[in-house]
Amino acid sequence: MAQSAPRERSTARLLFVSSNGVGMGHLSRLLAVARRLPDSYEAVFLTMSQALSVIAQFGFHAEYVPSQQLTLSDMATWNAWFKRTLDQVLEAYSIRAVVYDGNIVYQGLCDAVLPRPDCPLIWIRRGMWRSDQDNSQSLLSRENVDLTIEPGDVASEFDSGASVEQREGVVFVDPIRLLDSDEVLSREESCRTLGLDADASHALIQLGAGNNYNVIDLIGSAIETLEKTGIARPVLAEWTTSEISLDLWPSIPRLRCFPISRYYRAFDFTISAAGYNSFNEIISFGVPSLLAPNRNRAMDDQSARAAFADLHGAAVHLDHEMLPILDEVLDAMMDKDRRQAMKDKCQIIAKPNGAERAAQIIIDTISRVEIP
Repeated sequence: MAQSAPRERSTARLLFVSSNGVGMGHLSRLLAVARRLPDSYEAVFLTMSQALSVIAQFGFHAEYVPSQQLTLSDMATWNAWFKRTLDQVLEAYSIRAVVYDGNIVYQGLCDAVLPRPDCPLIWIRRGMWRSDQDNSQSLLSRENVDLTIEPGDVASEFDSGASVEQREGVVFVDPIRLLDSDEVLSREESCRTLGLDADASHALIQLGAGNNYNVIDLIGSAIETLEKTGIARPVLAEWTTSEISLDLWPSIPRLRCFPISRYYRAFDFTISAAGYNSFNEIISFGVPSLLAPNRNRAMDDQSARAAFADLHGAAVHLDHEMLPILDEVLDAMMDKDRRQAMKDKCQIIAKPNGAERAAQIIIDTISRVEIP
């Protein structure tokens, strides 16, 4: 790519592209970076996620493109169609750079962007890949992009995935979070907004969208135990992208909003999956937690995250073997001193928000590109 001295910054439009995923991880990280761009840079989204309302909520324009799985086409056909779609979007919006978050950089994306030397392709690629996954194809994606940014992870010390050995030329930032601490509402504000009694104890159950992992049994066990013991009142989080219904518990209050982390202080503790966003937000915002990893082989290493937090006393790794004693585990979570100790440990291992740094790296990359 032709390089020159940094140009004077002017209005530039960036295209943020997210793959689908089973949750909101890819989209959340892109939103986190986009909302921290200077006013002279405009973000436009092209997403395979159906959560378009979430993007609009943050004031960004979005175009939807269905994933290969939804089109039921073969990969080669979909990539060719994806390239044509991207060609049209890049031209229509006069895009200056493409920022992509996904586990693998699609060939159609490369074919559309790489022939444009004045439009860098930047890949945001989280770590914590499972060691038993074959990620050889994903690692090759780095050869087709101009820059790879890896957002850190509170549990990165326990990262044993393939990307650990392939970090030459990768730029690292602290964990990327959508919200900063001062954007999280107080307990009183959160409870008032959610219609909860601020004087009562509440437990947030947020085990993910359930699209690739059975969460029903654990949700049922948690709700049954909480209601039987009266330890805390359960509140059930529902994902915007969920393909399953949680109507089995009609009497349980639902949290149907995004981002959920804005209301974390309404809850005494959470029973949560250990995906990238939920985990790093829980630790950063000091929420006492029981972490129940999604063990689907296609996911990132959520068990490593839960084990890391447990080792440091910042959370409890809720393994399947603990389900028979779930009532004892939940009872222990209602000990005020125990929860405070967990909050203190969270603050020790928490890391700053890397979203602003990632935005600056992207801007610096654009500024070094020579415009024909």
